[in-house]
Parts: sequence; structure tokens; C-alpha cells
Amino acid sequence: MMDAIILAGGLGKRLRPAVQNLPKPLAPIAGVPFLRYLLNYWSQRGVERFILSVGYKKELIQKEIGNSFHGSKVVYSCEDSPLGTGGALRKACSLSLGAAPCLVLNGDTFVEVDLAQLKRFHEERRSQLSIVLTKRADEKRSGRVDLKGDQILSLAYGSGAVKEPMANAGVYLLDPKLFELYPADSAEFSFENDVIPHWIKDGTKIYGFKATGLFIDIGVPEDYERSQTELAKFKPQEIELRRSS
Repeated sequence: MMDAIILAGGLGKRLRPAVQNLPKPLAPIAGVPFLRYLLNYWSQRGVERFILSVGYKKELIQKEIGNSFHGSKVVYSCEDSPLGTGGALRKACSLSLGAAPCLVLNGDTFVEVDLAQLKRFHEERRSQLSIVLTKRADEKRSGRVDLKGDQILSLAYGSGAVKEPMANAGVYLLDPKLFELYPADSAEFSFENDVIPHWIKDGTKIYGFKATGLFIDIGVPEDYERSQTELAKFKPQEIELRRSS
């Protein structure tokens, strides 16, 4: 069974001027909550179970999505207080079933990825964490990934003299048990800034999978506006929300 964790607990401060009184994953895109686009896209690509990591206005997300989406089971990992992306992901990983790698997604980002190719890439390299990479112009915001072949050497911010600048797209395939190797001294910490650098330093097998499809981060107002038209071809059609008590 393929599990996917969606980190959907953020405050969405950058998007507040455009979307008020809603958690960011429910921001409307052409009249449909963004989270439905994610669930629809990934359920069609083989995800059978979603773990939604929720915090801010979580009751609205739970009411909107329920416990099942288009045949895929939905469970919730709830933050009672902010845990950061690292703390939220570690808690959500504890709900993952089996030993199979788990897909991790950001609840405000849409990335076109061939899941079958990503899984094959992960298996062939015996990777413990595979990070989907995308070409990005704004390195100061998105960061830069330094590579040796496909192996990730570091994550950095700011400009850098590299031939093909690639950035972390915020989509991961990882072994949920990896968090047993991260000795966090607090509940709140960052996956990108704390956990991944720690794993790199410890010699964890981390590789970058280059994606060439659409990338949209609706947390940025200009990308949110762009999403209204560019996500049109991914708009959920004939989706039945099956809620169970």
C-alpha cells in the first residue's frame, strides 16, 4: 500500500491577503479547494492512503475531505501546537503502515511527477530519501541543491555558480523509520533546515530526482493567481467524497 503524507498544517501568512478565513490547502482554485487537486492527482497515480498532517483550522479540512477520497482512505495527524515541518512529518510517519517508502507532499504545492519513475529511481539507488528537484529561478526563496551526479551533497540558499541550478520541490519519497535516526531535542523543528542537513552529515543515502513538469506554490500570491489557469487541466472531475463517521 502506498501512503502519502500531506503537510497541511501551516498558517499561510503570505496568502492571507488573497485567501482569508481558510487554511491554505483549502484555497479555492477555479472554485475547487486546492487540496482536492492534490488528492485527485495522486490517487490517480497509485496512492491508496493519505495521511493529512493538519493544525491551523484543521476542523475545516476534516469537514471538507472526510475519511475517504475517491476510494483512497484518509487519516489525520493533528498538531495541538505548532511542530514545524520536521515535527509534523515525524508525527505523521508514525501513522504510516508497513515498511514501504512513503510519499511526502506539501499541502500548498503542486508538482507534476511520474510516481512510477520516482519509485524506480528510489529503488535502483537504494535511496533512503529521494527529493524531487525542479529548476527554479528564485534561489533566494526556494534554495539550491548541490549535487554529485544524483547524490545530494547539501541544501543551500542564495545564489551559486552551478551549471544547472536545481531546487527542492517539496516532494519526497522516504523510509518512515529514518526519523528513528534523528535525535530531536524539541517538538518543533524544520524538515528542510534541520533534519535533511543532519541526515546528509550522517551519511544517509539521499538522492535528487529531477522533474520537468508543472510546479506551483500557491503560498506565494503571484503563484496563487497563476494557478487559477495553469491547474485547469488537473481540475477534479466526477470526484465523490465518501465520508464515514
